[in-house]
Amino acid sequence: MPTPTPAVRVMALTIAGLSALVAALIVFIVLPHLGATILVSTLSAGGAFVAVSTGTLNVLREFGLF
Repeated sequence: MPTPTPAVRVMALTIAGLSALVAALIVFIVLPHLGATILVSTLSAGGAFVAVSTGTLNVLREFGLF
């Protein structure tokens, strides 16, 4: 399998970062409406960021894009 170019790797990292940012923002906005405190919302958003970015990078690695 050919190795990806640097531009493809940068794009893969951008996709992972932006998808994780969207997930963290959604968690940060929705949890206070469900009764969570600001600390819980912030920590959950951080956890969602890490989980989604890791998952996205694993999927991109399986496709050979990273």
